[in-house]
Amino acid sequence: MRRFRAWSVRGTRTTLCVAYVWRALCLGIAGMATGFPIALAGFLLQEIGLGMAEPLLQAWMNEQATAAQRATILSVRSMAFTLGGATGLVCLGLVARGSGIGTVWVITAILYAAAAPGYLLLARIARRIDRAPIAEPLRAIG
Repeated sequence: MRRFRAWSVRGTRTTLCVAYVWRALCLGIAGMATGFPIALAGFLLQEIGLGMAEPLLQAWMNEQATAAQRATILSVRSMAFTLGGATGLVCLGLVARGSGIGTVWVITAILYAAAAPGYLLLARIARRIDRAPIAEPLRAIG
């Protein structure tokens, strides 16, 4: 089995951080825009950040997982995003109903900005952790 490796591609963590800061900035501009063209431009430009981040995240997760773990790890990631998306849609939908979509976009921009430094921190933590390969899969207790 492969050992856990910290961000093997130089600059990946910085690129992910920049992508999330970009998304926060553009979505914040869209949320505070007073006209449709600026709101649309901000929204579309934040999608560039998604286009930068998502392939890097997928590649990093595939690189870190062994063949035996890959399907499970990707399934858990998908499940977490589905749960987060559903919860976010309900909660932010209620906010949008009361305050408008601009408020929701600003809230989302704040969440993106808060998550951005996490990629730098995650890489720093991953570099310090030298995990031994798992000899056998984890089993449920009980």
